[in-house]
Amino acid sequence: MTEKLLQFIWQRRYFNHNDLRLESGECLQILSPGKINMNQGPDFLWATIRVGNTLWAGHVELHLLASGWERHAHESDSHYRNVILHVVWENDRAPGRARRDIPVLVLRDRVPKIALARYAGRMDGRPFLPCGAQLSMADGNRFAGEVLSKGWTRHLLEQRLWRRTRMIKERLEANKQDWAATAWWLLARNMGLPVNAEAFGEVAISLPLTLLARYRNGMDELEALILGQAGWKGSDRDALYRHLQGKHRLQPIPIPLRFSRMRPAHSPYVRLRQLAGLLSIRISWFTDILEATDLNALMALPGGGQADSRGPGVPGAPGQQMKENIVINSCLPILYAYGCLRSAPKYRERALQWMEEIRAEDNARTREWSSHGVVIRHAADSQALMELKTCYCETGGCLDCAIGKALLRRELPPAN
Repeated sequence: MTEKLLQFIWQRRYFNHNDLRLESGECLQILSPGKINMNQGPDFLWATIRVGNTLWAGHVELHLLASGWERHAHESDSHYRNVILHVVWENDRAPGRARRDIPVLVLRDRVPKIALARYAGRMDGRPFLPCGAQLSMADGNRFAGEVLSKGWTRHLLEQRLWRRTRMIKERLEANKQDWAATAWWLLARNMGLPVNAEAFGEVAISLPLTLLARYRNGMDELEALILGQAGWKGSDRDALYRHLQGKHRLQPIPIPLRFSRMRPAHSPYVRLRQLAGLLSIRISWFTDILEATDLNALMALPGGGQADSRGPGVPGAPGQQMKENIVINSCLPILYAYGCLRSAPKYRERALQWMEEIRAEDNARTREWSSHGVVIRHAADSQALMELKTCYCETGGCLDCAIGKALLRRELPPAN
């Protein structure tokens, strides 16, 4: 048993769920194991469990031994503040030393020993795509292209945008239908992707637009507010933030930033300062997004600014790739959501059309799809394929996937 194998078993739920109980004796139900975390912090983020009659949402940490919690000093690490379940292979704690605030689940007696080698083989042999071998065959590329072109790509794109619409709707309900504040929250959250989205979103919630508007012409104040609310210490804005914090009675967000496995250009410090730079261009983005008449007008929104000489390589104006990222992941989702939630189909169709006019995103997932011969023409295709990977390939939803079902039909013998 290794921690990597234990993570694989937890993620795929390869253990006996009958009469699942914690070390405390309480009944446990696993509603969602969470999303595996490849960066700093707990092993799985945003799991959902039910302990007795109480529903919990938070993070899950895994160790081979229960004593790993103390050995790794998680007690004093703020990244582990929201852990709701400690999953271990074996509980080596002496009676009376068990923590009472974090439930412990032991899996050793719930995994058939004879199956461990098989699970390890599955873990080591997982391809990027379950059907990758078929797509790599002589006619696989053409076959996948035909399936994707028959409306499946459009379905995936709208499914992805609708998932974001539900998230936007929840935020609107929380801020009393304030679309401008919701657009600011979505922009900030996008700047924190992929690992600091939650923290950046909380920064936006903690800084209302009415407060930011008072300092729109003061880059120092905007940087101090955003860096300070994110809990950043050690910059030359610390003294200014303490002044503004006392003046406006601000409290930094409780969610820590994550830094590991990140290129310098994507560090939260750089992204937070870039977010301040975007606010110096315009405080309220929502009206401009709605009034944009073509894609060029929309692409011009995150422009402007000059090089910032006060920090190491922090640009005042985003580059072309970052502009496209902001439009794809912030502007168009809010436009699509407005069209859906306000029964204004022209905005929904405008968002879908402009997705097809922006070049495709270039990231690890899109490059992997390209290596299997799938042609990615524009952002609508790249967004659709990322949705396919997240919601079908990674969850074993092959029988709900148009490519998977078509491959199965092709392999089955013809009916009499």
